[in-house]
Amino acid sequence: MERGRQHTEDAGLRDFIDFGQLFRDFLRYLRKYWHILLIMTVLCGAGYTAFRIGTTKPVYRSEATFTVGLVGAQNSNTSYYYSTTAAAQMSSTFPYILESDYFRSLLLEELGESELGGSIGASVIESSNMVTMSAEAPTAEEAARILKGAMAVYPKAAYFVLGSIEFYVINAPNLPETPVNVSSPVRLAVIGGIAGLFLACFVILLLTIIRRDVRSEEDVAKVSDMKLLGQLPLITGKARSTGRARKLWSVFDERTPYEYRESIRSLAGRLLNTLRRMDGEETESGEGRVILVTGTAPGEGKSSLSVNLAEELTREGKKVVLVDADLRKQGDADLVDAPEDAIGLVDILSGGREVYVKRAPAGFAFIGNAQRVLKNPVRLLSDERMHDVVESLRKSADIVIFDTPPAGAFQDASILAPYADGILYVIRCGELTQDELGEALYSLAESPAPLLGYVLNACPESEGSYGYGRYGYGRYGYGYGYGYGKNYGYGKD
Repeated sequence: MERGRQHTEDAGLRDFIDFGQLFRDFLRYLRKYWHILLIMTVLCGAGYTAFRIGTTKPVYRSEATFTVGLVGAQNSNTSYYYSTTAAAQMSSTFPYILESDYFRSLLLEELGESELGGSIGASVIESSNMVTMSAEAPTAEEAARILKGAMAVYPKAAYFVLGSIEFYVINAPNLPETPVNVSSPVRLAVIGGIAGLFLACFVILLLTIIRRDVRSEEDVAKVSDMKLLGQLPLITGKARSTGRARKLWSVFDERTPYEYRESIRSLAGRLLNTLRRMDGEETESGEGRVILVTGTAPGEGKSSLSVNLAEELTREGKKVVLVDADLRKQGDADLVDAPEDAIGLVDILSGGREVYVKRAPAGFAFIGNAQRVLKNPVRLLSDERMHDVVESLRKSADIVIFDTPPAGAFQDASILAPYADGILYVIRCGELTQDELGEALYSLAESPAPLLGYVLNACPESEGSYGYGRYGYGRYGYGYGYGYGKNYGYGKD
C-alpha cells in the first residue's frame, strides 16, 4: 500500500513538472529573447567595469626580502638561524609579532603618526630564516615609508621572543609603480559580461517556469469553452521554395507528412459538420457560409492553415473562395503564387473593381494581392461596400474563408465579424499565455459571429492527446508557411 502511494506521488510529480518540456521551452525563449541576453551581457560588462574603476581606491604594495640573524649574547657577533628549531620558532612567531599592539605602537612612534595609513604583512619560508615583508598603502611613497619603519622597529618588538636579531637585506624596499588592486578593463568587462549572461538566463528560466502557456485542450478550457476542432502536428522539416512563392506544406503534396494531411482532413470534416448544425439545422444552407480565420498573435500559422483548409474543402467538393483580409500583409498571395496584377480586397473596396475571382489549379478561388497593402485598413474594412462584397461572395461559393489579422493585435477581425457565420480560431502550441488568449478572445466577445471552435497548431509529439509524431509547422513568419510551388498556385494564363 505504501509503495503504491509513493509511486502515485512520483507519477504526479512527473506530470506536474515536465523537465523535458521545461528545457525545450527554455531553449525556445533563449532563441526568442536572444537580444535580451546580448543587452544584459553588454550592460553588465560595461556597468561592472565602470563601477570597479570608479569605486576602487588604488593600493600600492612595497616589498623587501631579507634574512634574520641572531646576535650572540656572549661575543656580540651575529650568527644565523641554522638551527631547525630556531627557524621554526621564528616562522611561527613572526606574523603574530607584526599584529601585536606593542609592534604597532613602536611603528607609529617611528613614523610620527597617530594612525597607520596602511597595513603590514610578512611571509616566511618554512624552516628558514628568509622573510618577505610587505606594506600596502594608498600611495607608493607611503607604502615604502611604512615598510622601512616596520623593518626598523621589528627587532625591538621581537626581542622578548627571539632575542637580539638583525636583518640582512637581500631586496631593499621598492617604490611600486602601479597599484596591485586594479584589474584590466578587459578582464572586468569579461567578468561583468559573464555575470550578466547568467543573470539573463536565470530571468528567462524564471519566466519559463511561471508562464502559463497554452499547450493543450485543458489549457484552453481554463480560458474559454470553445470546442477543439483539430490539432495539427509540428513539422520540423522545411519544404523547398519555388520561384517567389514561399513554400508551405500542402495537403496536395505527397512529401507533406501523412499525419499533417490527415489532421487537415479531419479538421475540414469537423468544420463542415459544425456548419451543418448551425442554428439547429442538420442540412446545409442554400447560400455560402463565411468563416473568419484569426488568432491571437503573429506567427501562429493562420495563413498556412487557411490555404490548406481551402484546398481540402475543395477536395471535398465544395466551391471555396479564399480572401486574404490581412490588408497589412497580404501574405497569402505568395503562398498561392498569385500574379502581381491579381485582384485584392483593396482593389475591390477602393478601386470599384467587380467582385471577380479566378479559380486556381488547386480548385479554390482567391482574392488577394501582395502589392496592395495598407498601414491602417480599418476605414476601408468598415466601408458599407463590404456588405455587398460578402453577399456577392456568398452567392458564388459554398464556403468563403477570410484570413484576417490576429485579434489580439488588431481590430480587423472584430470589424469583419458581423459579416461572418462563424470564427475559426488558431492557437499555436506554447506560443502564448492563457492571459494573452483570454484578452484576445475578450475582443471578440461582442461579435455577432459565434466561435465555431479552435485549432491547436504545431503541437509537438509530447503534447496533446493525438500522438502525431515529431512533425512541425516550422517557424514561419507572420501568416506565412513555406508555400507550395507553381503547380498548386494561382493560375496563370
